[in-house]
Amino acid sequence: MNQYKWPTFGLIIFLSGCMATPNEARSDSPLFTGTSTKAPESLAECIYEQWTNQRVMLERDNTTHTERVRNMITVFTMKDSMFADITAREGGSEVKFYKTFGMGYTVSGNRQDIVKKCL
Repeated sequence: MNQYKWPTFGLIIFLSGCMATPNEARSDSPLFTGTSTKAPESLAECIYEQWTNQRVMLERDNTTHTERVRNMITVFTMKDSMFADITAREGGSEVKFYKTFGMGYTVSGNRQDIVKKCL
């Protein structure tokens, strides 16, 4: 039984070492940038609703939430490992999609597709 504790512990250490904070992720280029004629609040609501209600890997994500800081609305998903920053711009809004880790292309592809559909 002890032989299984170390690989699990090692995996946790490995994964936590690979995850960046949202502010660290923002220092890199976003995975996707897009514009919309929707107001920031409407775009954020669409992304939030779709991320909350679409199953990924057989489960719904109950960690999706929004935060507003000054003039930016951020929608977080998958335990804050992916997020969309939404800001107002002339005629609508701009969205930047990020993820805080190097793996998970299927899930991040799904979340990015939802952002694009909401535009």
